[in-house]
Amino acid sequence: MVKVQLKRSKDFERVFFLGRYFFCSSVSLKVFNREDGMPSRVGFAIGKKQYSTIVKRNFLKRRLKSAFFPIIHKLLTGFDIVVLPGNKTTTETIGTMTKDAETLLKKHGIIPKK
Repeated sequence: MVKVQLKRSKDFERVFFLGRYFFCSSVSLKVFNREDGMPSRVGFAIGKKQYSTIVKRNFLKRRLKSAFFPIIHKLLTGFDIVVLPGNKTTTETIGTMTKDAETLLKKHGIIPKK
């Protein structure tokens, strides 16, 4: 599996301005279809206003990454995805967050339905 992440602020800005927003209680997603056939890229964004200390932001980023890791290999090509914390990110289990994210991505055609 090739690890491809969103890293540049220009890429994040494009996803935030042009992407579609999907959410549930434990995770929120901004998705932009690049339509270029390259592997999908995933980035994680935690706001400073909502989570003031770096310790809290790093904790949430680690939780989101571990919840999203089992889904990455299922993504269709050509998407940029920014994963954001939902209202219950700190209290939900990682398994629940994984199921929620996978359900959102299947519902909107980013992961193929079986």
